[in-house]
Amino acid sequence: MYSKATRPVYRAFLLFIIVMAVAETAGNFMAYKKIHNHFYFNIFYLIQFIAIPLFYYYNLQSPFLKKIIITYFIVFPLFVFMNIASWQNFNQLLTHSFVFGGCMILVLAIAYIWQLYISDDTQSIWHYPWFWISLAYLFYYTVSVPYIGMLNYLWLYDPGFTKKYYFVFNIIIILHNSLLITGFIWMKAQPMKQQLS
Repeated sequence: MYSKATRPVYRAFLLFIIVMAVAETAGNFMAYKKIHNHFYFNIFYLIQFIAIPLFYYYNLQSPFLKKIIITYFIVFPLFVFMNIASWQNFNQLLTHSFVFGGCMILVLAIAYIWQLYISDDTQSIWHYPWFWISLAYLFYYTVSVPYIGMLNYLWLYDPGFTKKYYFVFNIIIILHNSLLITGFIWMKAQPMKQQLS
């Protein structure tokens, strides 16, 4: 399941995560400076909702799931365009698009963990980088899909609860980043083990 062919994908994903971390920090700095940043995070999340399924496309083995991902690449941009044209403008969070993209990543994360679990080649799921990465996305989007999905409504009708829940959301972000780091550690460990064996 871990092969030389997947290593460039891992390296590309590592670069992607670093760029996204810098971009997220810039967005949070905008919020700290009281600069409206919803349009910025719309771009941020839309990039994630294309890039992350692309990485899963190269790591999932099921032809059926690969077809679903290809279909998603066609349907999701059309949904985003329809969302902007009909329901939400780009200066507010595109929460409908977030729910669609976030649910897709949840499905792919669960599918990959299941793929590892049922595979005869899997010795220990704890040793696979994409297990930790999938676990990170599983935790993050399980919490963020309902929260960000309702965020525009919550800010309008219950800003007090929204601010309090944001503390919980920050804990999930820390857990998410910790799991990603664990995955990257195993990315380094796996090739070293193969060279020694």
